[in-house]
Amino acid sequence: MPLVVSFNADEKRRQEWLARIGEVADHVVCVSHQRFRTAPSEGHCSYLPNGVDCSIFRPLVPWSQRPNRALWCGLERQRILKGYNCVLGQLAKRPDIECDFRLIEGDGDIWDGERMARWYNSGRYILCASESEGTANTVLEGAACGCLPVTTRVGQFGDWGCHGHNCLLVDRDARAYLKELSRPEKELRAMARRARRLVQRQWDYEHHAAKFFHLFRSLVRCETMA
Repeated sequence: MPLVVSFNADEKRRQEWLARIGEVADHVVCVSHQRFRTAPSEGHCSYLPNGVDCSIFRPLVPWSQRPNRALWCGLERQRILKGYNCVLGQLAKRPDIECDFRLIEGDGDIWDGERMARWYNSGRYILCASESEGTANTVLEGAACGCLPVTTRVGQFGDWGCHGHNCLLVDRDARAYLKELSRPEKELRAMARRARRLVQRQWDYEHHAAKFFHLFRSLVRCETMA
């Protein structure tokens, strides 16, 4: 059977890892389009981002009935990479923005998809301040639940999002987040709707999962023919 490795990092980190993995794997799947563009061109590397189950991650509470709250969660051991120290921690101290930011221990309470969806529906914005991401899964899930992504230029929205249309792409600075979140509510709500439509169209597993099936089937066929 072929050895397939998923490479969940963008072009900013682990520059040498992709080449090393390519030496031992039959095929490498890059989840970051930025990383895929700089991948070796030997032909055994594909771009295939992660997706999201929009039947679980969906709007449960109308935007107008949600608190004007920004959401974020990440692992404690990745707080520097995820921007908690330099951006999110500063935002959490501000009196002019309501935040629900959660630093999670690796062995802490594990939430299932339904519980996460309810949490996403408790706010209007899903934030990401990461220096580097392959896929920012919380941004995908939050957007599927109707939250507006406010994010650094990483993950799928960094690759394919349109600033001011279906997301807000910001510099890694607390002031940039505050500035963008001060836009009129009507404008922010319209962007959140467009963000959800982008996720449904591009990465909903109802149709996105078929891409994984076809990739793996093609690799198994090649292995069998060889």
